[in-house]
Order: sequence, then structure tokens, then C-alpha cells
Amino acid sequence: MLKIGLIGFSQGYYAVKYTSHLARLKGIDLTGVCDMGCDDSYIKECAFVSARDFANELGTKLYSGFYDLLDQKPDAVIVANETYEHTKIADAALSRGIHVFVSKPLAFKIEDVENLRNRYNPLRQVLLCGNPLKYEKGLIDLKEQINQGKIGKIISMNLAINHEAMVNQEWERDASRSGGPLGTYGVYLIDIIRWISGADFKEIYAMGDNFVHKSIKAYDLVSVLARLYNGVVCNLQLVSTITYEYPFVRLEVTGTQGSIAFNCNNYSYLLKSSKGVGLGNWRYSEMGIDEIEHFIACIKNGETEKCNIDDMLHVTKGIAAIAKSIENRCVVGL
Repeated sequence: MLKIGLIGFSQGYYAVKYTSHLARLKGIDLTGVCDMGCDDSYIKECAFVSARDFANELGTKLYSGFYDLLDQKPDAVIVANETYEHTKIADAALSRGIHVFVSKPLAFKIEDVENLRNRYNPLRQVLLCGNPLKYEKGLIDLKEQINQGKIGKIISMNLAINHEAMVNQEWERDASRSGGPLGTYGVYLIDIIRWISGADFKEIYAMGDNFVHKSIKAYDLVSVLARLYNGVVCNLQLVSTITYEYPFVRLEVTGTQGSIAFNCNNYSYLLKSSKGVGLGNWRYSEMGIDEIEHFIACIKNGETEKCNIDDMLHVTKGIAAIAKSIENRCVVGL
């Protein structure tokens, strides 16, 4: 039996989704859930269920302090508390030899990731960082088509993340705790481009504004022009000002022999080239399920983490470069 516990309910959808799925799997023993000492009103606001009721539903114990849960010696923990505390909790678990999965994002500050990276021993534990889009079937299919040379050499990439700013909970509105929309969704802007292109960012020029959600006092609309080390140019958009249903992700990659696009609905991709037009398979992905099962496979079968701490270091450096470029109105090198 693999003993796994949950730490925090702040990232409510994922905290409940991950843990509920684990409870249905054979070979998994839920050690407990930890509410981080938060009251019922906080937990219900985040996860739409009380911590006590959730623990009772899954037949596990409820702890108020994360050290109390770690003292139960779980094999692994899911970290889903407020973002600014992610690396502190992860470090405490890793130092005890416990495997860790951290909900998106691991952090939004370079120093937090660097400090954890300096203390973390990848030979001893798994540290899987959250990025649900790396398990999205459409993007996986798109990347495979590119790897097969279907569009030739990549020339440019256009990525738009359309997701309403997380403003429902107090902690989400506080950028010092959540990172704001850029800290929250920057993992998509930076990591997806690196993953699909296979190249790191070389320079960034960005514009941004607190356009709609004045309560968060952080950028909710960001536009980025970037160049990668392989010469690919990128246009990145973070639109978190919307209040209506809209495709979450739009990605178009143009190459020397064609283009391929993903629009997060229906078919996994649309491929256009001089040879004609092609559609990918019918798209279906349930966010969170493949991600948490990959975590288990990393522990049990030695699979390589799809999103590791080095990926997150690139993300936090990219976020910092975007913020610096907006503030100083200049090109920032990485």
C-alpha cells in the first residue's frame, strides 16, 4: 500500500479532485488530510466542502497542522495550500524522505524555487510539479505531429491562455500569497512553449495592466513577445479579464512546411500544409486525473517527472522577466 496525504484545501478543485481519485484506486491508503488550521468558512469557500466532511467521506483522519500529518510517515503528499507556502511545505516533506506532488504553480518567486532545488535530492524522492496542460491529449498529439516533422522546422508560436482571474477567495486576490494571474498562469505561458519547442527563452518584451479586476492589484492582462534560443519567435497572451465561457487554451505553431493549431475543443488539432488539411483524434482529457496517476507511476515505476523543479525554475525566471519588462518597458534577457 502507498500511503498518501493531502496538505491544504486552498486550491480547492485540485485538492478535492486529486484526493478523491486517489481514494478510488487500489493500493492507495489515505493517511489523512490537513486543513492547515483554517476554519470551515475558508475551506468551504475554496473547496465547497468542509474539511471534516471531506475526511469523513473518504474515511480518513483530519489534521490541523501539516507536521502532524507528516509525523504519520506517509510515503507521499499532495500539496494544495496557498501558493506562497508551497516550497516550505514541499521542503519539510522532502527532508523526511516523502515524495511530493505540488499543485500548479510550485512558486512564483525565483529564490523560493532555487532554495528548494538546492536542498532537494532527486535520487531519493519524486518531486512532481503541477502543470495540467502537459497531460492534455490535444497538446500531446500536437507535439507528436511536430516531432514527426509534419510542419517542418518551427518558425513561430502563438499561445493564448484565456482564464478568468482567480478572485473568489481572499488569498487569491492577494498577489503576495497567490502570485496574481501572472504567477498563477505563468506556468502555462513559459512551460508549454519550452515543452513544445524544446528550447529555452532568450529574451522577452512584455506589456501588462490591471485592466478589470482592480481588487487584485496585479496584472490581469499580459502580452508578451519573446525569442527562443533556437530562433523561434513567440507571441504570448494572458487574458484573465474574461467573465464568460471561452476556450481555455489556443496554440498555433507555424513551421517551414505548414502549421498546426490546438483550440481546446472537439478535435485534438488542426494540421494545415501544402499536402492538405488534417484533423487529430476526438479530444478528451479530464484535468487532474492523468496528472495524479503520473505521480503514482513516478513513485512506483520510476517514470520521469513530466514537470520537474528545473522546469519550474525556468517558469519563475520567465515570470520575473515578464514583470521586469512591463515595469521598465524594455527587453529582458534570460
